[in-house]
Amino acid sequence: MRYSRAMPEFVLVHGGSHGAWCWERLHPELARLGYRSHALDLPGHGQDPTPRKQVSWGSQVEALDDFILELSAGEVVLVGHSLAGVLIPEVAKRRRDVVRQLVFLASIVLEPGECALDTLEPGRREALLELAEASEDHSVFLDYEIARVNFFRGLSDAEAREFFEKLTPQPIDVYAEPARTRVRDLGIPVRYLGFTRDAAIPPDRAAEFARKAAVEIEMMASAHAAMLSHPRELAERLIAGLP
Repeated sequence: MRYSRAMPEFVLVHGGSHGAWCWERLHPELARLGYRSHALDLPGHGQDPTPRKQVSWGSQVEALDDFILELSAGEVVLVGHSLAGVLIPEVAKRRRDVVRQLVFLASIVLEPGECALDTLEPGRREALLELAEASEDHSVFLDYEIARVNFFRGLSDAEAREFFEKLTPQPIDVYAEPARTRVRDLGIPVRYLGFTRDAAIPPDRAAEFARKAAVEIEMMASAHAAMLSHPRELAERLIAGLP
């Protein structure tokens, strides 16, 4: 495949408990359409060896910022899934010179001073805090049945089991850090793509997050992990929406 330097490259940022592996089916679909894509393991996730006790919102922002800098790409489209929505606005603010577009995939969007925990229903928030408090490294890990519904709906049982084995505990600090950046003030084109069968971020919550980003929500028929269940359609939608 021959790529043009004039075309933006995609930087794909995984959500909570996931890793760069969750984009493995999307990379070839973007390449088929002529676009480069890149993904990283955020600190404490995937194959990254950072002890989870040392992982913070700030360390993940720095890791993503460094990753983009080291790519030495022209322009990039910064795509954040789920919990990555709390990271990508800060990095986009730092890298306005290269970020051509910011794309939220069924992800959290915050106002300054608000944290991800604030967006959860009280019962779910308390459950996460209790799980983190009971863990040795102040992290949260969901059991298979909950992960199956929230993350892997739309996949076969065999696929769900395979991907569940790749999940890692999620440091709670990333949920608890207040946002510093207002998305609608970035001056960068923004999209929000929600999924019709998403149990983790249902359509009504996704619409609320899109309003915070001051954009119209775009809906796709999928569950939460569209990059795994519908990679071809997702790739086509990402490219169709380029500015």
